[in-house]
Amino acid sequence: MSEKPTYEELEQRIKELKQEADSHKLVEEALRESETRYRMLAQYSQTGIYIHIGGLVKFVNNSFAEILGYT
Repeated sequence: MSEKPTYEELEQRIKELKQEADSHKLVEEALRESETRYRMLAQYSQTGIYIHIGGLVKFVNNSFAEILGYT
């Protein structure tokens, strides 16, 4: 049988898990900010942008839609 962890070991593990959670939160926030910047860049670019995947157009920005005659 394995020994039960000591109180100090449990406290240390809790601190480590909190640090990991904080790190994940920072990474998630940075990703959200990056996605927002990308979305704004793609949507409001004066250059026509589209994403074509597997034979389907998945995204078209306003400029590209206007080039094709759509609003």
